[in-house]
Amino acid sequence: KIKSISPVTVTNTVKRNMKATGINTNICGLHTLRSASSTKAFQLGTGIQKIKQYAH
Repeated sequence: KIKSISPVTVTNTVKRNMKATGINTNICGLHTLRSASSTKAFQLGTGIQKIKQYAH
């Protein structure tokens, strides 16, 4: 059986990778990353309903 990845594991992995690329995680966190990726998806033509579908 395959185990699910815990939310803490995902958070720690993303933060570690953000730090490795030089992003200051004290001022730029996961919410900022999600917001920026949603904005970029919209700019590239993804419909707002599709973006909202993945927001939660």
